[in-house]
Amino acid sequence: MTAPSPPPEYDDLKRHDMPIPNAVYHPPPQQQQQMPQPQQPTAPPQNVQVAAVFQVLPHVGRDSTTIVCPMCKATVSTQVRYTNGTFTYVMSFLCGLFFLCCCIPLCFNGFKDAHHYCPKCNAFIGKDKRM
Repeated sequence: MTAPSPPPEYDDLKRHDMPIPNAVYHPPPQQQQQMPQPQQPTAPPQNVQVAAVFQVLPHVGRDSTTIVCPMCKATVSTQVRYTNGTFTYVMSFLCGLFFLCCCIPLCFNGFKDAHHYCPKCNAFIGKDKRM
């Protein structure tokens, strides 16, 4: 019994456009016929337009500001909440490094970011970041 010869190289087949020996052609499988569904009366398609609304937040400072709330449209004096931000933590690191007391910036609002909220609807209005 002799060993079968090795198959031809891919480049050789591509170059000579030769048929592949002993190749078998398998036709694609037949799709099963589906029973047609009864047509339901449908409404004509409607054009739906989506509008993207971008709202520019007003510039607010460190202290409470009188402003028109963009949500409830009331003229209010903003409620300010101070939160620790990047500047607070950088200053804490520097105070700890030079003065050996890193908690000083965490105790004073001057080192923190100011977040302004509407006192009526509690909507976020803007923020003043220290860094």
